[in-house]
Amino acid sequence: MKTTIIGGGLAGLTAAALLARAGRQVTLYEKSHLGGRARTVASHGALFNEGPHALYRAGHGMKVLRRLGIEPEGGVPALSGNLAWHQGRLHALPVGVVSLLSTSLLSAADKLAVAPLLARLDAPEGTLEEWLCRTVRSDTARDFLRATFRVATYANDPALSARAAVRQLKLALKANVLYLDRGWQSLVDALREKAAAAGARIVEHERVDTLPGGDVILAVSPQAATGLTGAAFDVRPVRAACLDLALAALPQPRRSFALGIDRPLYFSVHSRAAKVAQRDGLHVIHVAKYLGPDDAGAAALPELEALCDAMQPGWRAHVAARRFLPEMVVSNAVVTPQGRPAIDAVPGVLLAGDWVGPEGMLADAALASAQAAAERVLERSMKAVA
Repeated sequence: MKTTIIGGGLAGLTAAALLARAGRQVTLYEKSHLGGRARTVASHGALFNEGPHALYRAGHGMKVLRRLGIEPEGGVPALSGNLAWHQGRLHALPVGVVSLLSTSLLSAADKLAVAPLLARLDAPEGTLEEWLCRTVRSDTARDFLRATFRVATYANDPALSARAAVRQLKLALKANVLYLDRGWQSLVDALREKAAAAGARIVEHERVDTLPGGDVILAVSPQAATGLTGAAFDVRPVRAACLDLALAALPQPRRSFALGIDRPLYFSVHSRAAKVAQRDGLHVIHVAKYLGPDDAGAAALPELEALCDAMQPGWRAHVAARRFLPEMVVSNAVVTPQGRPAIDAVPGVLLAGDWVGPEGMLADAALASAQAAAERVLERSMKAVA
């Protein structure tokens, strides 16, 4: 009835909470701090996530959290007034029928091409890039659709599965996303509390270099899983370069969100929707470049600052805190048409994380694979007892 979990990110904590609630004796080992890329850092009154984070309200992750009795608190970012950054100019970002018809970003022909495609959103085969090139003739319309899928998937990779990207965009369109109050650390803390309350033993700052006996769940990166098992995984990470800012004032208060169209850029004032500022008058902003497979993140800073110049002219005079993360791993595996490793891809252990299993992307994948791994452990227990 003992289970060892290696890795204390969202997946490891979720598996620990589910198994401990089911009566298993659970020990979780984390080599550093709990939370992994879901940790939040306080800086000069700002709560910085590891770049822009959003929880999909209609995703599988919310179902798992509610099963554990966790209801994340936060706000839904507004859709009105959002902007598109294209060829050095700002336009209204199409987010619905009215804004699609009125925006200066797209020509009349582009609008006629984009509208039925977004309304239909079928589930094509192959990669997203192949599908867009096959379906849309206009360069600007294709760029707009690429940007729309980028913001939903966080991925800028030609190998991205079209089917998975469409599924993710549908989640975003169905119920939008949630920016979490107190940052994603609030979610880490809630999962830890649920696991500990159910009896799980949680050990931080202890590295595990060899696999223990019994049931083992590896909720670690592909590289760490390779080091522990010797198995190789054919995955490529999703990366972003991130500029995190806290401003004492917004020179343009109404400009809170922008999406790059011809460049893979993102700008969002997260404190507009969520409580991530620890003092009044502070504005927490995440700016990012979705990196392609061959992009160097360190070179992205001038582009990120240029987008800030367009959105908030004179912002440098109001900086209370800033941080540049040139090579942030958003997810450990882009979802290709071939899929991701299964939870039982390595004999003798179970895998969990945002790079494992067929369900969802990002945090949804981490929580869904953790649930699947926990259920597999419990199934084995029942068979052993029988």
